[in-house]
Amino acid sequence: VLYIGQTARGWGRGEGLQRVKWGGEVPMEVHTISLTKTGFDITFTLPVDQEGAKNPDSYNMQHWHYKYQPGYGAPQIGRTTVKPDKVVVSKDGKKVSLALEELVPLKVYEFSFSNIKSQDGQGLNNTKAFYTLNRLRK
Repeated sequence: VLYIGQTARGWGRGEGLQRVKWGGEVPMEVHTISLTKTGFDITFTLPVDQEGAKNPDSYNMQHWHYKYQPGYGAPQIGRTTVKPDKVVVSKDGKKVSLALEELVPLKVYEFSFSNIKSQDGQGLNNTKAFYTLNRLRK
């Protein structure tokens, strides 16, 4: 059981205590994104359907950085589309390795997933993920 405390401050504007109870079903989600020397490893909560997961077009990626400025909020600078050169799905089907032609440090990478589903046909509940790449792996 997980309890979540909320205050009336911030964007949510709700307050109180909520109880979250595990329902027993694992949803199809991105579990982790890890940087590699050549790209990213994406681990899913359930094994992926091989056909969609092996297709580089299933991974719509972009990167950008923010203009630093004193005021709140900042514009995105240099938004660039990125396509994986190679996609490898692990034997257990839970990890997908994306190799990119170039990794650029100090960028925010946005992953938009399409045609990614579990082996039993569940689609992703959340089709976007983000990774801030501060420095490359040696």
